[in-house]
Amino acid sequence: LEVKDNIDNVLGPYFQESKRKPNVVVIIVESLGADLFGINEYGYTFTPFLDSLSKHSLLWTNCLATTPRSFGAVPAITGSVPHGTKGFQFGDIPEHNSLFAVLKDNDYKTSAFYAGDFSFDNVYDYLIAQKIDFLAPLNEDQKKKENRHYDYTYWGYQDKVMFDKSMEIIEQRNDRHSYFDLFITISQHDNRLRLNDKKRTDVYYDKAREIIATLPEKEHKGMNEILGHLAATIYDDESIKHFIERYQKYDKNNNTIFVITGDHSLNLNSDNQLDAFHVPLIIWSPLLKEPRRFEAVVSHNDIVPSLNALLRDNFGLKTPYYIHWVGNELDTISKFHCDLNTCFLRYTRRIFDGVFGNYYYTVENNSKNVYRIKENLELEKVDDKEIIRDVDDKFNSLVYVDNYAYTNNKLTKNPIITHNEFRHIESVVIEEGIKII
Repeated sequence: LEVKDNIDNVLGPYFQESKRKPNVVVIIVESLGADLFGINEYGYTFTPFLDSLSKHSLLWTNCLATTPRSFGAVPAITGSVPHGTKGFQFGDIPEHNSLFAVLKDNDYKTSAFYAGDFSFDNVYDYLIAQKIDFLAPLNEDQKKKENRHYDYTYWGYQDKVMFDKSMEIIEQRNDRHSYFDLFITISQHDNRLRLNDKKRTDVYYDKAREIIATLPEKEHKGMNEILGHLAATIYDDESIKHFIERYQKYDKNNNTIFVITGDHSLNLNSDNQLDAFHVPLIIWSPLLKEPRRFEAVVSHNDIVPSLNALLRDNFGLKTPYYIHWVGNELDTISKFHCDLNTCFLRYTRRIFDGVFGNYYYTVENNSKNVYRIKENLELEKVDDKEIIRDVDDKFNSLVYVDNYAYTNNKLTKNPIITHNEFRHIESVVIEEGIKII
């Protein structure tokens, strides 16, 4: 997949240039889809802080995740890599260059903060392959008896606790280094919000009910069925607000770039298959010259190529001469426009749909169907057999290249972090008679 770096620096005109390397913070928000973000047609929002932040940011309203569940988010957002046969981190991971690798090559320290178990969805395998410097032990911390008074879920600490404990670690850092931090939230993972204090929990449920009460009666049933998700979304929005405010006090140089997106959408009450992937993408920084809103359709796979070009041209970072990313630069056309070439990996670990230009392709009941993608990602069925044949060819070619490159280790001949640095050890004998598996 390797080609000479041909990615345009589309973010550069919106950022100040600096000789000081910026910190990079990526926040992957559980279930933050376009169906929950933004001001709805009825005038309500469940994410008032993110809505406000987006008005001072670069905002893509039509970003597409690569999977309808969380397992594909981290590799796509930080690596722009092929799916492989079951998901990038679910097999013999081929050699590759991610944002982690590029930044480590520029003397960044890299960390991941997640309150759940890093082994979930094999995220641990992917992060270890990046030679990451620090995995926050928040899941282990939450299991200690002395920490049971903190808000937590089945998965681990609730997000506000996760962000607070993460900041306690970050605030003790040596600021001579630049940092790349990945945050993954969990509070919206289940259709409920439960804090240790019931009164505080009720506040978020009451806020959600107040919004639902303003809607037409036909909307009430569907919204009440996901009341827990809505309460958790309001809570999570406040948690992110609290985190960014605290981080800004820590970052006295005001040179951090924040990237915020959802791992996938909840696809609420919709027959449109693209809605499962439809998420917002926000890039905010004190280094921004001006905010902009883009209606063009982009993908999670476009984030790394664009950040790489920005860091290369505006901040003088050393970046790979050859790249292998499956995405391109983020499309910065303001009006609605779709020029993607991407396929989706479903939760069944099968690829049967994708976007090719302004067409959505899917195989349903052994039938090949093509839809024209219209504004707001609305789909219109196409009956033209020539168009269907052409899009089908593009789909099959892309899936073949994706699988071939992955299974034959054909992403790059120039890995920054080589494979031979990482080998799984099944067992080791510490001393005679003592064996650890």
